[in-house]
Amino acid sequence: MWWFAGGIFMKDLSGVSNDSLLLTGGFTLALSGFVVLFGSHVGRWVDKSPRLKGLERMLLTICIYISAAGTALVTQNLLLVICVTLVGLTFYFWEDILPVWHGWLLISIQTAIVLTAAFSQVASVALQIILQKDWIIILCGGDLNKLASRNKTLTNQA
Repeated sequence: MWWFAGGIFMKDLSGVSNDSLLLTGGFTLALSGFVVLFGSHVGRWVDKSPRLKGLERMLLTICIYISAAGTALVTQNLLLVICVTLVGLTFYFWEDILPVWHGWLLISIQTAIVLTAAFSQVASVALQIILQKDWIIILCGGDLNKLASRNKTLTNQA
């Protein structure tokens, strides 16, 4: 949802009065480009890391051990919060930001927004890889017989 909204905000944050989509295009290109550049590295990291190690007993909350899934989830959400905060602060202080450094402060903020969103997208890809690869294994608890049975059931239904 944020990736769609981020593109709309980029149009408003461009600072150009003629509704230029240059910053929106750069935002989308950066998101896709970062996934292309860093996707294979993230995939290798996911393969080498212990995935979701397990769920603790439910006391007040469900605890997820810090592993590849926990790291990807925390990184994605933290970067997203930073990105949204930067967008909100930029809109709030818009009139004060424009004249600073002859407009270079606005360009710096726009760059920071695009970079945090792009790295958040890469963390999102890591989380998708983890969940898509391992969900059936975690449901089976590592039991190979149960895994074979579930795999057969899923294959027959497809």
